[in-house]
Amino acid sequence: MFKMMRISENMNDLLDKLSKETGEPKQELLEKAVRLLDRQMFLKKMAREAEILKRGKKAWIEYQEEMQLWEGTLLDGLED
Repeated sequence: MFKMMRISENMNDLLDKLSKETGEPKQELLEKAVRLLDRQMFLKKMAREAEILKRGKKAWIEYQEEMQLWEGTLLDGLED
């Protein structure tokens, strides 16, 4: 389902320029930009949470120990 939205004339001009340069439709460019922003915000939140976790030495040690356990499962049962 598609929804209409208003954008500024400057943003429309920029999208036109990018669309011509990349050959991608403006809608795809907008979707990529929003997904990229969402990913960046997620990673910033993860970094903040990791900093909070590091402040509690016991919790940080437990986290690292758990991560080491998971590291051993990355290729568990998989062949080249």
